[in-house]
Amino acid sequence: MKRIREILFTIFLSSVIFVSAGYCQLEYRMDEVVVTASRIHPEYRDLLRNVTIIDGEQLSNMPANSIADILNYQVGVDVQRRGYHGISGDINMRGSSFEQVLILVDGMPINDSQTAHHNLDIPLNLSDIERIEILQGHGSSMYGPAAFGGVINIISKQEKKSPLRISASAGDFGLLNFGIHKSFSYNGISSSMSINNKKSSGYRYDTDFDNFSLYSKTRYSSGYGNLVFSIGYLDNDFGANNFYGFSPSREHTKTHLTSVIGEYKGIKNVIIEPKIFLKRHKDRFVYDMRTPEKYVNDHTKYKAGGELIARIEISPKQKAIIGTEVVNDNIKSTKLGNHNISRTAVFAEYGNTFLNRIMVNLGIRGDYQSNYSVGWYPSFNAGYRFSRRFKIRSSIGRCFRIPSFTELYYKDPSNSGNPHLKPEKGWSYEMGLDFFSGTIFKLQSNIFLRKQEEIIDWISEDYGEHWQAKNIGRVNIKGIENILKISLYTENFFYLKYAYNSSNFERRYDYFSKYVFRYPVHQFSVESSWQLPFKINSYFAITLKKRRDEKRYVVLNANFSKRRDNITYFLEVMNVFNTRYYEVFGLPAPDRWFESGIRFEID
Repeated sequence: MKRIREILFTIFLSSVIFVSAGYCQLEYRMDEVVVTASRIHPEYRDLLRNVTIIDGEQLSNMPANSIADILNYQVGVDVQRRGYHGISGDINMRGSSFEQVLILVDGMPINDSQTAHHNLDIPLNLSDIERIEILQGHGSSMYGPAAFGGVINIISKQEKKSPLRISASAGDFGLLNFGIHKSFSYNGISSSMSINNKKSSGYRYDTDFDNFSLYSKTRYSSGYGNLVFSIGYLDNDFGANNFYGFSPSREHTKTHLTSVIGEYKGIKNVIIEPKIFLKRHKDRFVYDMRTPEKYVNDHTKYKAGGELIARIEISPKQKAIIGTEVVNDNIKSTKLGNHNISRTAVFAEYGNTFLNRIMVNLGIRGDYQSNYSVGWYPSFNAGYRFSRRFKIRSSIGRCFRIPSFTELYYKDPSNSGNPHLKPEKGWSYEMGLDFFSGTIFKLQSNIFLRKQEEIIDWISEDYGEHWQAKNIGRVNIKGIENILKISLYTENFFYLKYAYNSSNFERRYDYFSKYVFRYPVHQFSVESSWQLPFKINSYFAITLKKRRDEKRYVVLNANFSKRRDNITYFLEVMNVFNTRYYEVFGLPAPDRWFESGIRFEID
């Protein structure tokens, strides 16, 4: 009976969204190029996948102070945060585990080989980001391992020239936040740099933090193409009380990220894109500060890689890419030992449009992992455009993930890794529709099914006394996603989002699951931006989540801002209703949190 009520509610909500479409006259940027949904980089109107785009203007107005906060508002994305301001958190998509989401920065994979708990250690501030593209569903045929639930691509800004931007704010729990950003250009070279430091005494014992980041990006442009060099640094020191166990812990991470990206246009109808990158991540974790000499873990990891792509325009309607990628992950750890995994891949993709209505896209990728066998991962996407405003689409793809070093080798009194773990594999299927009406209206609706094998989870057979990493067997996830956007003016818009996830699985024996089954069954959010009297801009975000076997909760966040000349005053309130809730099991989320400050520009 409960399942029937859930299905009826879903159908009702979807119907409301569809009915709403008939009464709106709105606009959307159909010619915007999207780089994550396909290596071919189609325009928005030609997308054959479910993709969400969050641009820089929206990022600056949302009640959010980190990438984690931004992602948590998005349909089908669940971020289990350990505190505010992006100090630590796990990203899940479409009912996936946090290890099954691939994170890219400017198209480069940065997933942490030790554990995906560190995937949000990204040395970019919100002021450094041009936009965030979120691809829902499989992505292994394009980007390789971990892309089960989806792919998140964080695309950095490249401004030619901007005034000096300074921001300063203060808030509850001793919060102090200061940032500076500047960009300039000269004779074909443009460069930008940002520095940010934020610290807090913490919202409860042993949750204080001190976070410093630096990011710089330089671009050289000529008639033959572009060359972009970027470097980022993040120093994140924080209290980790109950983050990973029932003890007052401490963690200190340092991230260095360097990349060089080229684009050569000297060959007719062909663009050559080379990339090389290096990520260094250091992690020091003290499990119990009362006895720091007993459990201290020091990990140093290097992820180095390169990619070479040839982007070919066969005709205006036919495009293809071929490419190769090499990535090496290395770790030196006092707890996990010293290990190395290398990966070599080749991939290709082809897209075509027939009769201006039928769109097809085929992809294939072959991956060789040094500790595993060769795997081939195909994808097929197709769509039919009924009109300029309405199309339907479908997609199928193979996905995979190799175990992390923690899952393989970690061991303490409460947790044991498993060196005999097998890679996760699966097939993902989805269908969807996109409808645009008039000038500022957008509707998306999607259904999906993901069939997974050899899923890895941390399980306990003794009521949580000890956890073991194991392949738990087959887990199938199915769900729907609906998005409605209505924009009246530039400052005024309304988002309505709903996602539903359900699973069935082959349970080989009784156990408690630590991660795999903590996804939201129901996820509903409303975002609204309006200009209030006295030209005060407001942004409200309401989120409702109902996790499997847990109570639902509702959280409201708000942001108010007013600009006068070159100064912007703002007030941000997180958890307005002071809701008591848990994103991470056993760890209370922060109480109501006020932050106010100014942002000003100096020419």
